[in-house]
Amino acid sequence: MKRAFALSLLLAACASAPDDGAPTSTATSRVTVAPQTTMDITRQDEVDAVQISASRDDVWKAMLATHQSLEIPMSGSDESAHAAAFTLRDKTRTILGKPASSYVDCGNGPAGPRADSYRITVKISHRLQPVSDSSTILGTLVEAWARHPGQSADAIQCNSRRTLEKYLAGIITTRASTK
Repeated sequence: MKRAFALSLLLAACASAPDDGAPTSTATSRVTVAPQTTMDITRQDEVDAVQISASRDDVWKAMLATHQSLEIPMSGSDESAHAAAFTLRDKTRTILGKPASSYVDCGNGPAGPRADSYRITVKISHRLQPVSDSSTILGTLVEAWARHPGQSADAIQCNSRRTLEKYLAGIITTRASTK
C-alpha cells in the first residue's frame, strides 16, 4: 500500500506542469498503478505560440505548403476556424530524418529511448489567430503515442520535447514572410 501511494505521488508530480503563462491543453486518463489500484492523471500539454508578421491567409498557405513538403499528411482541418491537424502514423526510429527521441520523450526501455525503438504516432495541431491584417499567431501542439513493435499492448503517451514545434514554426514563418 505504501508503494502504491508513493507511486501515485510520483505520478502526480510528473503530471503537473510549471505555469509559465503558455497556453495549455489538458487531457485526463485513467492508469493502473498497482493491482486493483487505478488513478486519474491529468496531462497538461503546452501550446507553442509564435507571432508571424504575415496575414492569416499567408500563414495558412505557408503551413499547408510546409506540411506537404515534409510529407506530413493532413488528418483534419476547419478552414473557417483556421485550424488543422497533421498526423504521422507508425513511424519507427526516425521522424523527419532525425531520431524520434529528438522530438518526443516516451521514456526509456532496455534498449534506450522507447521513441527510437517503438512505433510512434505524432499528431501536430495548428490554430491561427489574427493579431492584425499583417500579423498572425501560430499555435502548435504536438501529441505523441508509442507502441511496442512486437506487441499489441496499449500505447504509451509521450511528451513533446518542443523541438518539432519550433522547427515547423521556423519553416512556416520563413515561407509566410517571403510572400
